[in-house]
Amino acid sequence: MNPKIELFHGPNKFADSAGAVVEFEPPFNETLSADSIDKQWKKLDSHQGRSLWTGNQPENELSFVDLYTEIVSYFRQPVAVCDHKCISGYQIGNNQRAWIFLCHTHSNTANLILRSSMALTNEIFSLIVTGHPGINKLVPNPIANLQRQVANLHYSKTANILLTVALSRGIPTYPISLGGNIWQYVQGSLGRHYRSAADEFDSLTGDILCRNKVYSNELINRLGFPGVVHEVARNPDHAAKIAALIGYPVVTKPISAGMGKGITTSIDNPDELVAAFKLAASISPRGVIIEKYVKGTDHRLAVFGGELLWVMARYPARVIGDGVHSIATLIG
Repeated sequence: MNPKIELFHGPNKFADSAGAVVEFEPPFNETLSADSIDKQWKKLDSHQGRSLWTGNQPENELSFVDLYTEIVSYFRQPVAVCDHKCISGYQIGNNQRAWIFLCHTHSNTANLILRSSMALTNEIFSLIVTGHPGINKLVPNPIANLQRQVANLHYSKTANILLTVALSRGIPTYPISLGGNIWQYVQGSLGRHYRSAADEFDSLTGDILCRNKVYSNELINRLGFPGVVHEVARNPDHAAKIAALIGYPVVTKPISAGMGKGITTSIDNPDELVAAFKLAASISPRGVIIEKYVKGTDHRLAVFGGELLWVMARYPARVIGDGVHSIATLIG
């Protein structure tokens, strides 16, 4: 096929945002029914066995380019580019060449989707037309594997919100460091760099204090505010000694992880403590915080420019029964 992929990191000849275009010569001239395609797709999606068609199944038979476009659209995460669609077409010359453009704020993600989707398209056509797998061996569970890779390349939920709002207001955005998830909003001297919600003027020491629970708790105590009684345990035996000293129930948590990762609350006995320590230690090998469990409502405060903008109370997930339906039904 000799595919040629070109990346665009900003406005380009195809669209007003980043993306990638692939040009290639279709290896198959045959067309396939949507039903036969979907059967092969579900076999490749051994992890979930879901249909390729997220909407109505096409009535007409599909060419190689048609299927390629459908698969690219399936994997494209419509984040911050919800108004853009995958564009495809043909160039007529000495050889029939096709091209597909994928509009995406993350050009590396577009590149990954275009390359992997071509391998999947070729595999499906090979299996149906020739009865044999394609030339290139696919990895186990290729669909689930590609979804994981796309998710790993993608930006955080906070960045997603900011990028979506910026595009809705016509504010230009550019990736500065794809691996570091750093984006520029606005052009020229007014432009600002952001990593998630942190900009270039945020304090480095403040960032360190926020990410290290031991440091932040020490700061709170030094400022005269009530902090949490805790110690850092090196191993399960050390954790048991700390818990006995400060008294059950206790909480275990990693030193620097966020978003509740590795945290176990309201631990009442040494047996529960061992399992909780292992969970936190898998994220925080330098040590695990053992702290006194404090009952109460969890609040999250948002401060911008030294001004408190909102406070959110967070409660544990729970299900309220109605006396009729099962818990599984209510959750669903």
